Amino acid sequence: MRVRRHPAEPRAHGRQVRRVRANAGGERMTLKTMYPFIEFIQIPKKSKTSAWNCCTRQGDILGEVRWFSGWRQYCFFPTVELATVFSAGCLDNIRQFINALMAERKAVSA
Repeated sequence: MRVRRHPAEPRAHGRQVRRVRANAGGERMTLKTMYPFIEFIQIPKKSKTSAWNCCTRQGDILGEVRWFSGWRQYCFFPTVELATVFSAGCLDNIRQFINALMAERKAVSA
């Protein structure tokens, strides 16, 4: 039996989640946002701004979201190791994540 969601309830996918988990090497990682098929995992800080790996649920890295100073905003950089194909929904999830990062940045600087 299928449970119907009330229209006023928020959707389960695209929720903002901050969890800490350990990778295979035991290193702690921050998982920020989970979508139906992708998740974003924070890369340890090397610069002033944060960087995030965009991964499949199976752990393949599709690309990286990081600050691009030329455009003064966060951008998605696809990986060169994999021949990636993105659906419109996947690209929309990446766009939503970048918009959330930009909103956090503007809130901190205000």
